[in-house]
Amino acid sequence: VLSTNKDFIASMAAVGKDPIASVYVDMTGIVKLIDTNAPQAGPNNPWPSIRDALGLKSVQNFGWSAGFDGKNFGSQAFLASSGPRTGLLGGMITAKPLSDDLLKSVPQSATVVAATRFDLAALFANIRNVAGMIDPAAQQQFDAVVKQANEMLGMDIQKDVLGTLGDEWVFYTSPDVGGSGILGMTVVNHLRDPIKADKALANLAKTATKMIAEQMHEEKLSVKFQETRVGDLTIHYLGIPFVAPGWAIKDNNLYFGLYPQVIASAASHSTTKSILDNPSFIAVRKQVAETHPMSTVQFLDLPRTASESYQGVLMVSRLYLGMADMFGVQSPPLLLPPLDKLLPQVEPAGSVSWTDAAGWHMRSITPFPGAEILAAQQQMVIAQIGLITSITLPALNSARERAQRIKCGSNLRQIGVSIEIYKTDNRKMPPDLGTLAKETDLSPGNFICPSGNTALPGNLKPEGIVAWVNANSDYIYLGANKKPADLHGEDVMAYEKPGAHGGQGMEVLFVDGHVEWVPAAEAQKLLQGAVEEKQVPERPPVRQPKGGL
Repeated sequence: VLSTNKDFIASMAAVGKDPIASVYVDMTGIVKLIDTNAPQAGPNNPWPSIRDALGLKSVQNFGWSAGFDGKNFGSQAFLASSGPRTGLLGGMITAKPLSDDLLKSVPQSATVVAATRFDLAALFANIRNVAGMIDPAAQQQFDAVVKQANEMLGMDIQKDVLGTLGDEWVFYTSPDVGGSGILGMTVVNHLRDPIKADKALANLAKTATKMIAEQMHEEKLSVKFQETRVGDLTIHYLGIPFVAPGWAIKDNNLYFGLYPQVIASAASHSTTKSILDNPSFIAVRKQVAETHPMSTVQFLDLPRTASESYQGVLMVSRLYLGMADMFGVQSPPLLLPPLDKLLPQVEPAGSVSWTDAAGWHMRSITPFPGAEILAAQQQMVIAQIGLITSITLPALNSARERAQRIKCGSNLRQIGVSIEIYKTDNRKMPPDLGTLAKETDLSPGNFICPSGNTALPGNLKPEGIVAWVNANSDYIYLGANKKPADLHGEDVMAYEKPGAHGGQGMEVLFVDGHVEWVPAAEAQKLLQGAVEEKQVPERPPVRQPKGGL
């Protein structure tokens, strides 16, 4: 009987009394059940390796409950792990408490705060070990990929990049730093080695810029990491539309944000009062953490965010309720109470987690169920971005497609000019496009449609250009084996392979040298006869009268 099960009793005791909802999972029982029904360990049964690699035997059971905690609503969770903690899960359960040094980087005015322990270097090593425990070949493949990446970057990813980052992270938004909403977020990491981290991140930015340039070598666009200085702070950022994600290092902290202005403001707040001086944060921390050392903490200053979030929540809720109304399902008109009724009930919310000898614990409080959505100012911003994106993306895609058509038409015009040059020099038509590439100034890139998937190999040698062009050209040439005298200006000389440009049409090169965009339906009719005609019949020779002219 479950009510007399000592593990169940202990788990429920750890997650509070008199809950209105609770969940209990016997992890040990589930693992034993799988062990009993799984075949013996071997090449065809990876389960034992997966179980040990993930560390599923490190946990015994899981309990969760939710209910009223005085005038607030709260939830608690407990993951029992009293034995040896091994594998990936065991490593995640074991977490040291957060230091106040990290929280001091968060300004007192922050309205949304989330801090945790997370060691990327250790996770990297654990993933490698887990892969090896499950399949040695997977670990070898993992090592090969990492080795290739290390050679490309010229440094050791685990040691020189991940190893320089600390294991303490905090995310926050503050109206005094980046404004309300997700776009003003700041992420802070307390670095292990600031000097090496600065060098590693600069190297990553340089490599990323180079790789982007290689991918966009035929586009007249420049996407790269840039630098700017604000006082004595050097900020690195990516120059792209809408956002300019970047980072800066100051006082052993790495600051990351979506705009250089946010990064500069966040770094300048490191010397002012912090969230540790915020009375609301102190009260929530005391209520949920009691005397436990925290390994994670979340704080939501709902009284300050509710008014700003309310419209966004209404809009998002109406997105679904309105759809229900349109399909004949009557939805509640007032799913949320009016704001003047809601605000008096709103109080700060938060959660913490910690680890002790018994296992992992979590506790949270909110003024009422679901109140956390009132901290989501970003919903309004995200909705606005979605609206702007829905308007601008079609225009951007259309502009990009027009640019690709122009490039494609330019390729065909250059091919047409080269055909004329070859015909003049050799008194015949080129036998194929590969010969044209060899005999004229055309490059292999002139035979690639920018809307297609054809990629120019980096190791293409001059002697291989003819064969590559003939095998991979995105343009089909119809002038082979034809005599110049048999061609007329309105005849099709070359066209791009069907399917490019979204199947809307194609660029067509005519014998007189002009290039024209032809819609798909018209192109099919235009090319039907030209493609089927393998060779234009020779005209009978003109008989000269005896005696000459």
